[in-house]
Amino acid sequence: MSRLRANQITNENANGAPDFPHGLTVTGIVTASSINATPNIIVVGSAVTANSQGIDATGIITATSFKGDGSSLTGIDATQIATGNTKVQTVASRVDTKIDNVGILTVTSSGINVTGIVTANSFVVGGNTLGSFTEGSIISCTSNSGNEVSTDTILSTTKRFEVFILSMSLNGNSEFRFRLRNGSGDVTSGYSATGGYVSNASYANESHFTGGFVTQGMASASQNWSGHITFKNYKDHYWYANGDFWWDGGSTHYWIHGHVNLTAQITGFTFGKSGNSFDNGEFRINQYPNP
Repeated sequence: MSRLRANQITNENANGAPDFPHGLTVTGIVTASSINATPNIIVVGSAVTANSQGIDATGIITATSFKGDGSSLTGIDATQIATGNTKVQTVASRVDTKIDNVGILTVTSSGINVTGIVTANSFVVGGNTLGSFTEGSIISCTSNSGNEVSTDTILSTTKRFEVFILSMSLNGNSEFRFRLRNGSGDVTSGYSATGGYVSNASYANESHFTGGFVTQGMASASQNWSGHITFKNYKDHYWYANGDFWWDGGSTHYWIHGHVNLTAQITGFTFGKSGNSFDNGEFRINQYPNP
């Protein structure tokens, strides 16, 4: 074996590069400013092979950008990404997500259409966060249970609460009266409320009240009433009320409408009456964080 040791190799005229007509075998690194050749194949280790047909690579390819129509890629083309029967498909005006060719999610400029159940940590509608309601316990009123029932269970986050009443009765002539509470107890004035009733064209009446949300026309110790009243927070400490009640044994309809400014954070609710005592029935309060 011969060995050539030199600092520089040139052609015979010392004015150019020498020729290697039979090739050159190099072990190590070759550094060149340019290569004037068109090889048929380039092999880099065992992972990359480049030839006239393209580049075959085993492993991960990292690049600053990729170009092309993607039509020959597996699981993706110019309009969709697919894995089995699950597809995400794009067209000019919408994006579709499909399972077994059935549209599950469609997104357009008008909004989102979903088929099935939507699960999320929270939902916001019109700037209001929707949440699950807080269901209160059933409060029973038995014989001679007293003049009224007060409960300071209204949450500071509550924007609406509903009172459901089932077969309430009194031991004498009276009316239902609903009052709201703040940190000082019952708010007993400042209400602008109307209570009334109607049974037929000749049996109807209504009255205005300032000391609470009060029914009009019940006034019987021999009847049971059921109903539902909703309280909604308008702004600050203003609350609106809208209630409907009925006599369980007849066709008379009773109602309450009105509003009140509590001037402080609401804390509770009092279900009372204008005389005598409750002797039967029950009610429940449900609360909601959105109006």
